[in-house]
Amino acid sequence: KTIMNEESYKLAALLLDSCTYSDQGRDAKRTHEKQIQSLIQHRKLPDDGWSDARIKLFVNELSLMDSNNFPGNIGVGEREARIASRLVQERHYGLGHGIGRSGDVTAVQPKAAGSSLLNQLTNSLLLDVIQKAGVHSTKACVLLPVATGM
Repeated sequence: KTIMNEESYKLAALLLDSCTYSDQGRDAKRTHEKQIQSLIQHRKLPDDGWSDARIKLFVNELSLMDSNNFPGNIGVGEREARIASRLVQERHYGLGHGIGRSGDVTAVQPKAAGSSLLNQLTNSLLLDVIQKAGVHSTKACVLLPVATGM
């Protein structure tokens, strides 16, 4: 799930007997990283749609920021995200914490930095869509998940 770093690409070049092949892979990765960075920085819809691979890469990276996906972490509290089924884990990219805090659905969840970032970006992108649709007076919005128990 995690993105290879510079040292990984150097080691890959040794295995491939070619810096060229490794460099091509690293350059492709950097393209994804730049698009992801731009999305986080500008909080606007990109001019060109993203490939499924880029979306999956980004959501996987976000899920690794949630404490339930930390290596060696076993949450035992009543509000810890635990996913028993590997099928559910994969379908939801390991995002199990939800959003918000008691009394404020838009608050950042301390144990779920990735989920919180995804939530903040979703609201920003939705606002961008609303404004691009011509409702320029809209200053904020929130997209709420609807799930069993709401």
